[in-house]
Formats: sequence, structure tokens, C-alpha cells
Amino acid sequence: LLLSRTMSTKYDFYDSGGDYHADANHFNESSSKPLYQHQHSLPNLPVPSLQQTLQRLRPSVLPLAKSKEELDAFKQACQTFPAQAQTLQLDLEKRAADSSPDNNWLQRWWNQLGYLQVRDPTPINVSYF
Repeated sequence: LLLSRTMSTKYDFYDSGGDYHADANHFNESSSKPLYQHQHSLPNLPVPSLQQTLQRLRPSVLPLAKSKEELDAFKQACQTFPAQAQTLQLDLEKRAADSSPDNNWLQRWWNQLGYLQVRDPTPINVSYF
């Protein structure tokens, strides 16, 4: 409320849905302007395979095990994970195939769940690096 009283711009506020292209349309930006000028030449973000996911997960989680039981439970979970996650993997691959060439399958989730729906102070709780 205070922000909208002190702003002297065309828009008092804008509630983004996490889609950069819709946001650009709202502010009359186009792909010919600097923000999106190379968007068409960028490759889409790939969906990692289940094996790649496990390869990245293991080194991160193993040091966190506080006991041999936790370590063994995690190793067992890694054995059963591919069979359990296959349906979700297929859903992600379908989402990637259905996404437009200008967007990737993770963009809206990342923007909405990672940034826009979090009500914590962004400078403290979100790392862009």
C-alpha cells in the first residue's frame, strides 16, 4: 500500500505469474529488445535422467547421514528410486516436450515456487548465485 502511494509510474504494481514472456507483453517489451533478443538461439533446458539425478544427489546427501542406519536407508532408497520415480520422469519429459521453444519446462515452477510464492525476505533467503 505504501509502495503504491509513493510510486509515480504507469503501474502501481504488477503481480507476475512467473512467465517472463507474459510479463514482457504486459510491459510492452518484445523479443527484439535486449532482454529477449537471443532467446530463440538458446537451447532448452534438458530434463536430467534418473541416473543423472542420483549421481548428483548422492554426494550431497551421503555426508548428512548421522548414523550407519541413515546411510544404509539412503543407499536402499537410491536402489528403489528409479522404479518409483519412472512415472514422474515421464511426466517431466512430457512437460519438456510440450513446452514452447521460448520457454523451458522448469521456468514457471522455478519462478513461482522458488521466488514468487515465498514470502520470506528475498535478499536473505534467496541466492541467485
